Formats: sequence, structure tokens, C-alpha cells
Amino acid sequence: MAAVLWAAAAGAQTTYDWLDTAPDGNWKQGAAGARWNPGGLWDEPPVGNILRFNNNAQLSMNNNVAGTYTPHQIIFGSANTSSRTIAGNAIRLYDSGGADPKIENQSSGSHTLSINIDGDGTAADPLEINPVSGDLTLSGSVNNQNADIRVYGSGDKMLTLSGVVSGSGKLLIRPDGQGYAKVKISGGSTFSGAITNTHGELWFATGGRIPEANPIGIGESAYATNVAKLWLESAGVAITNAITVNNGNTDARVIGGLNTSGLTSYRGTLTLNGPANLEANDAGGMVEFTNVISGTQRALNKTGAGVVRLSGNNTFSGTNVVKAGMLLITRDTALGAAPGAAAVNVDIWSTGTLGFTNVFTLAANRTIELGTVNGPRLWVAPGSTATVSGVIQNSANWTNIGPGKLVLSNNTFSGMLTITQGVVRIVHTNGLGSVAAGTVVNSGAALELSAPGHYPAEALTINGTGIANAGALRKVDTTARNYAGSITLGSDAKISVDAGGLSPQGLINLAGNTLYLNTTVSFLMEPASSTTNATKTSGEGAIVKTGSSIFLLRPSSDLTGSITINAGDLRIGPNASGSGLVAGGTLTLGAGTKLNSDGATARTVAKNVAITGGVSVADFSTGGMTLSGSVNLSGATRPVTNANAVTISGAITNGGLIKVGAGTMTLCGTNTYSGGTTVSNGTLQGTTFGLQGAITNNAAVVFDQTITGTYAGVMSGTGTLTKQGAGIVILTAANTYTGATTVSVGTLVQNGTNASSPVAVAGGATLMGSGQVGDLTVTGTVR
Repeated sequence: MAAVLWAAAAGAQTTYDWLDTAPDGNWKQGAAGARWNPGGLWDEPPVGNILRFNNNAQLSMNNNVAGTYTPHQIIFGSANTSSRTIAGNAIRLYDSGGADPKIENQSSGSHTLSINIDGDGTAADPLEINPVSGDLTLSGSVNNQNADIRVYGSGDKMLTLSGVVSGSGKLLIRPDGQGYAKVKISGGSTFSGAITNTHGELWFATGGRIPEANPIGIGESAYATNVAKLWLESAGVAITNAITVNNGNTDARVIGGLNTSGLTSYRGTLTLNGPANLEANDAGGMVEFTNVISGTQRALNKTGAGVVRLSGNNTFSGTNVVKAGMLLITRDTALGAAPGAAAVNVDIWSTGTLGFTNVFTLAANRTIELGTVNGPRLWVAPGSTATVSGVIQNSANWTNIGPGKLVLSNNTFSGMLTITQGVVRIVHTNGLGSVAAGTVVNSGAALELSAPGHYPAEALTINGTGIANAGALRKVDTTARNYAGSITLGSDAKISVDAGGLSPQGLINLAGNTLYLNTTVSFLMEPASSTTNATKTSGEGAIVKTGSSIFLLRPSSDLTGSITINAGDLRIGPNASGSGLVAGGTLTLGAGTKLNSDGATARTVAKNVAITGGVSVADFSTGGMTLSGSVNLSGATRPVTNANAVTISGAITNGGLIKVGAGTMTLCGTNTYSGGTTVSNGTLQGTTFGLQGAITNNAAVVFDQTITGTYAGVMSGTGTLTKQGAGIVILTAANTYTGATTVSVGTLVQNGTNASSPVAVAGGATLMGSGQVGDLTVTGTVR
């Protein structure tokens, strides 16, 4: 009997059908009753024949035939629509009458053979396993000796090999180039032959592996239009086999991952003998290729919504086309060999992203093509810096979306660049391409200017305060540069001049927002530049300046918002009418700050001014300054230093005043501050409405008055007092200043006392009163 079981039957095969009246699922008699037709056999059919299951009877089956049973083929017929599982003893499928041994599913059901299966051991007799209309799973071992295993499937039906596949033959998927077959390897196989996928899909699942030495071929040149795919199914799956992509049409060869999260890895070499799609199918997954990718003049296409990472020192030549998802590179040569002359090396489609991780520079001959459809993206990983030294070209609007730093050189693109994350640094004046569409910096991102030259008229729209509050727009190179383009605030935004200095030449449109300006080095608006829509008075107002250097402001006539100077020097240029800052809002000067004209021309500040510490006003060049709004000393005594003439025509309130500096300060308003006045240097001039309260005069005080007024405060110190103007000044207090008193013009009435001050009355002037004076020298009149 054993000899019969191991022998191959000759002649034609008979198809034995499993009966739907079988008493149980055993292939050989257990319970009484027929199992197989023809013949109503109670036991297994003779060897070398075809076993067919074409009904849904006894779906849990057991091959209880002793030894190794040797049928020719196993067929699941079209009527076996429910899933069938066959367990039990091993079988060996033999060639019979010239037909190859075969397992085939012709039904829509999914069937499992958990028995061990051997082929007949003859190289000329391949084993066919065909998921034609439904899935097949072989969970037992499969050993086809030194013959091939051939899979002929159809559509999306899958053969799953979850047991050990052994032998020295090859695994061939649709070698005829017809139909479409899928094979999933989910067990640890040991066979030593190659795998060639001519038309279909090869999957590796968790636990699926083949020996590293087994090569994998994707597609065949003779079937260029056939689609052949290689997939790693889920996170953690990795293979180390060498893969060859044979020549085919565009999109006909696909290698990638189906993982919805995590990482799958190809760690063997990849040879491109034709174009290949590297695909991360799901947006949540990443597929990496860690070894060398080689090939000549072959396109590498990134497809799928996920990330494909290339980290090998690749040598292939051809174009990298990012059709969808992200192509993430870890080095310049991940993109293959650089072109010998400037040429398109990366083509990013509207749904594609080129990503960078690590610190490296792309070769200068690698041109990046953006196309004409809006949407391409570049992404740089956290802590990484990618320098694109070649040209980025074409007209699509594109976006930088990564948190790292992207460095741009001499570009020609004409679309809009939007920086949504991270830093974009330009190291060439054409770093932002042509000036056709402008650049937008979103909140939390930054544009850094570091080019060796002046910048063209690129329109900028900036939002937010940048990264770590360092500025949405930053000037970082060490040479002063001009910026010819307009700057518009899309929301409250910050500009930082960290090095070299920056001089805007275009319009700065605040659009009703707050401009935060940090001038570690100067920010000097050029004559053609101006501000507009600087109207915000709520919150922190229209402009807030920090940093120790200069802000040269050329205000518009609508700069009606508030300005806060927390540090450094604010220099006022002319507005459209040639004066200075118009009324509206408050100008707040912090401790140590300066308020100056931009040159020799006097400027006017019509805004109300708040002084919160010691400040300097009009100490640059020779230009004076007029403050025509109110001045609030913010509840303390404030030193104000001026080298040039300063006129304060608004009322001074809430504190005390210390006049410092050699210039003349004229107080014209009706002041109400009560903290006293100290004149340390220069001249303090005004009327009895402006000069009031206690005055410590250690320099010079001038009453310049055309009407009658009374100074009732006490004046002390070592300074001088001069009466000018045709009006009358009446002194009523006991003054103690020791400097000279000069009546140059008009009348001084001394109804108080000051025996310490010598008095000189000039010709045409008059001294009157009932009080006491010091030594008297009279050229004019004493009454």
C-alpha cells in the first residue's frame, strides 16, 4: 500500500468531488457513509487524481489518510462559498499525465490548508497555487524540492504563505504576465530560490521573511505594462534582500509599505533597471530604504500619502519625482548622483513634499522643479538644517512646513512662498525667487535675511513673533542691507535686526496691528519708505520697540496709534507734510531711551508722551524736537537730557522734572506736575505757566513772557535767572539761588526776597517790587 501512496499515477486524472452528504469531515472512513464521487467512496480517492470541494458541507476537514497521501490537485469549486479549513496529515502533489500539480480556489470563499504540502521533487514540475476567485492560506509547510512555485491569481485575491516554504526552487508570481496575483509571506521561509513578481503583488507581513541571499525581482522587461508591486504590510516589518526593478512603464513598478503607523524597512540594495515608485501608502506610516539604490537614467517616483525615507549613499541617476506624500532624505546623495550640469533633479508635485533630516547641503546642480499647480512643500526636521544651493524654479505657490531650518540660494520661482513652520534663511538676494507673488510668514515661523547684497522688491506679509520670540522677520548677516519690498503685518508681528542693520525702502503696512521691533542693530527707514495703517491704540498699540540701537521712523499721516520705546533710539523723519508724528495714541519712552530728529531738521511729536524713566530728547545731530501733546512723567521725577532745542508745548503732569544737557528746553504749556524741577545743565525756558513749583536751578532759567504772570515757587541752587519778553514776571517767594539775575527785556517784579543773587537791569528793562535783592547793577529802570 505504501508503494501506491508514493507513486505517481499515469494516464488521465479523475476529478473526485466531496459529497454534501458526507457524514463528517474526514477524508477516510470514520463514520459510515460515502464521502467522494464518483463511486460513492467511503475512503480517499486513488492517488494521482484531483480532489474538488464544490459545496459547503463539512467545512472543518481532516486528512486522516495514513502516511503521505499523493493527490494530483486540490480544487475549491465555485460553489464552495463558505470558508473551508483542511487540517491533518501531510500530502504530496504529483505531476500526472503532463499536468502540473496545483492548488486552486475557484470560489469566492477564503480557504485554509493547515497541512504540510510537498511537491513531487522534479524540477520540471512546478507547483501551482492559484487564488483565482478567492483567498488561499497555506499555514502548513510547503516544500517543492527543487521545483518552482508558481502563483496564478486574479484581481485582488491573496495567497498567504504563513508556514515555512522550503526547497531550492523559485517563487514566481504570474510568470505568464497575465491576470494579477497577490502573495503574502507571513512565516519564516527557508527556500533558496529567487522571487520574481511579473504581474501582481508580493507582501511581507509581520514574521514574514526569506533568506537574505534570495533576490527579489519586480516586473519583467518583456511585460513593461504589467503592474508589479512589493509591500511591507505593517510597522516593524523589515527585509534585507537585494531587489531589482526591471524595466517597465511609469507607475508600473511599486515598492513600499502599507503600514498605517510606525516604520517598515528595506535594508538590502535596490537596483533600478527602470522607473520605480517608492510608496508609503498611508499618511501615518513611514517606509525607509537604508542601503544603496543604483541604476542609470531611471526615474524614482515617491507615491502614497506617507513618508519614504532614503538614507543610503545612492548612485542612481535620474529624476526624483515627489508625486504625493513626503520623500525624506538624510543626505545629499540620498537623491542619487548629482547631475553633471544644472538640471531638474527633484520634481515636486502639488501633493508632494521633499523632506530633510540632518545637516547637509544639496549639490548646486540639483534643480528643484515646483511645476505650475499650487501646493508643493518642503519640510525640514527639528534640529536639522538643509541648504538648497541649486535653483528652485517654476510658478506654483509652495510652502515650507517643517520646524527645522531651510537655507535658500539663487532661485527663479515666481509663486508665493508661505512659511508655516521653522526658519527659512536666504543667503542670496534672489533667495525668495522673483518678486511676482511675495512671501508669507505665518505665526510661529521666521524668515531670516542673510544675503550678501541688497534685497529686491519682494512683498512680505509677516505674522507672529517668530520662534522663541526672536522675530518673524530677522536680519542676521553682519552688513547693513536695504530691503526694497513692502512689509505688511497680517497680524501682530515682530521684526528683529540682530546684525548689520536693515533699511526698508518700501511701505510698511501695519494693517491695524502691532509691530514689535527689536533693533540690536539699526532699522533705518529710507526716504521712499513710510508706515501706513498704524492706528492701533489698544493693547500694546501700533509699535513697540526693544533693542539698544536706532529705529529711524518715517511716519505716515495716519500713524495715529500708540508707540512704546522700551530701549534704544527712536529717530523721527518727516511725514507727508514734512513734520513728524501726528496726534493719536501715546508715545511711551522707557528708561534710557532716546527721542530724536533724524538730522538737522526739527521734528514735532503731536502725540501725548509718557515718560517712565530717564530719557534723552534731541541729542542727535542738530535737529530740535517739539512735543505738542501732553507729557506724563508717570508719577516720579524724570531726568530729560537734551543737547538741541526742545519745546514742550503740552501740559506736563504727574511727577518731577530734571533738565540735563547743554540744550535749551522751553516749557510752553500750563503745567501741573508737582514734583519740582531741577536744572542741572543748559537752559530751562518758559513762562510762569510752564515754570512753576520749586525749581533747583544749577544752570540757567529764563522767563520769556509777553504777558503778566507770577512765579510763586521757591528757586534755589547756583544757577542764573534771566527775564526776557515784554511782559511782567512777579516773584513772590523767598528764593535762594545764588547765580545772577538779569532783567534783559520787560519787567521783573521782586515781591519776594533773594539777597544772594546779584541783579542786573539792562537798558529798556525794569526792576520793580517790594522785596529784597542782592547787589544791583542798573542800566534800565528801577522803581
